[in-house]
Parts: sequence; structure tokens; C-alpha cells
Amino acid sequence: MVDSLERLHLRFDLDGRAMASTREYREFAEECLRWAASAHIEEHRRMLLDIAKTWIGLEAERRAATERRSEIAVRVALKNADI
Repeated sequence: MVDSLERLHLRFDLDGRAMASTREYREFAEECLRWAASAHIEEHRRMLLDIAKTWIGLEAERRAATERRSEIAVRVALKNADI
């Protein structure tokens, strides 16, 4: 798990919160799924699956936020072009 954290290149949004790319969220989820598949203790497997679900949810949220920002940027550009 330390390797995942070391690979995470932190970026910050406007509120100063650390953010990863959607690709990194997906990679973290896949890593948790691999660990869950090899877990010998059921409780550990369930925890890793829950963590993977969280990463997947974060990926979806980040993707949606990026799409919203893109849509807003296009609207602003079109509005400014009318000036």
C-alpha cells in the first residue's frame, strides 16, 4: 500500500484539497482488487473491496467534475465570443 501512496503525485484543487487523476484512482482500485483476491482473511478481503469501491466512486466523481468544468469553459468561451 505504501507503493500506491508513493506513486500518488498530489495536486490541489481550488479549496486546497489533494487530488489525484482519474487514472490514478482507477489504478488504486485495481491494486485493492488484486490484494483482495489474494487476501487469506475474509475481513481483510471485504475491507479491500470496500476501499476499491471508494476509489472507483472517487474516479466517477472526479470525471463528472472535470466534465462539468469543461462544459462551463465552453459556455464561457461561447459567451465571450459573442462580445
